[in-house]
Amino acid sequence: MRIITPPANLPVTVEQFARQRHVDDADAVLIGELLQAATSVVETATNRMIVPRRLTLGLPEGNWSRFWLPVAPVIGLADGAGTEIVTPFSEPWIARADAPDDTITVDVGYGTNDVVPAQLGQAILMLAMEWHEAGITVEETYTAPTLSFGFRRLVEQVRYRRPMVVA
Repeated sequence: MRIITPPANLPVTVEQFARQRHVDDADAVLIGELLQAATSVVETATNRMIVPRRLTLGLPEGNWSRFWLPVAPVIGLADGAGTEIVTPFSEPWIARADAPDDTITVDVGYGTNDVVPAQLGQAILMLAMEWHEAGITVEETYTAPTLSFGFRRLVEQVRYRRPMVVA
């Protein structure tokens, strides 16, 4: 998986963080970096791309009839000539007959009309707040702190797992 178009904005703003933590704008740059890192961690932990972006995915070789994409939700195919994403929001997959190439380019994330699950935004805020309280900055080298119980529970509620077909 390769990111072609990086995300343009963050799902949680510095203003939202500042309202929750009652901090001033002096730390806006640090808070922005923490929110960006927390967004990346939450997206990786849940396999859900929150902010829209374009990805190129390599398709597996061999005899397969369905390929479930490793991330959700999928907005659509960027190069979708003849290829259709089935159930793009919940469990996106394509059929082998529809995939003539070795790769596909997809637009992923929550679109402008989609409602981002509240748990994702809350998990980003929670993680960034924990890092802010601990005095962790993005530039530092440190041993990763243990993630809180609340953060792990939020992430588990919305984690996307590719369906497995058992023969």
